[in-house]
Amino acid sequence: MFLIVHAAFGVLTMQGIVEVWPKFFNVDRDWGGGEILSYIKWAMIIGALTACFMKSRKPIFLGLVGLFLVCLLDDSLGLHERGTSWLINDLEIYRYFGTNQAVVGELFSWAFLGIPAVASLGAGWRMSDSRDRRLVLPAILFFSGVVVCAVVIDAIHSSLPDRSLAAGLVGMLEEGGEMIFLSLLLAFAWGLLRRVGDFQEGTA
Repeated sequence: MFLIVHAAFGVLTMQGIVEVWPKFFNVDRDWGGGEILSYIKWAMIIGALTACFMKSRKPIFLGLVGLFLVCLLDDSLGLHERGTSWLINDLEIYRYFGTNQAVVGELFSWAFLGIPAVASLGAGWRMSDSRDRRLVLPAILFFSGVVVCAVVIDAIHSSLPDRSLAAGLVGMLEEGGEMIFLSLLLAFAWGLLRRVGDFQEGTA
């Protein structure tokens, strides 16, 4: 729904039919409707997995909670954007990377944020047995889809001319992909919570 409305406003704006594109319906804007929905999804995913850990005491759930908490903080507070601005403006690394400064800055920021995220998942993974690891593989798969959209496609998006048609289409692919994979991840997390009793009994 958000993507359809976003695309409609994009076309209307390009045609000059609409002068003001409401921020709420722009999926590429922080704290727009689509982004707020994503923040809520992250919070619900974290809540479901926290409940799974509280009921089963399986470390892999806590590892995922730490990973997704970093994602929620980055998504809602724009940590990688802030980090990119700091690297470029305060450290002036743009002199070393030329026109690719934004892309390189974002990749550096993502790498830095990835340290606590991967450490959390790694600790939970190491402390879990093979059965528990297989249990959460779909969550890791859906999260990988989010990462591809948020990092790889975002890097492509950042390299395109601002307000161009190509940038708009790639931006929709980036944000829309994140929304879809987050929905799948949320559905899986809540499915795990509904079956947490089976995990304790070893019948799942």
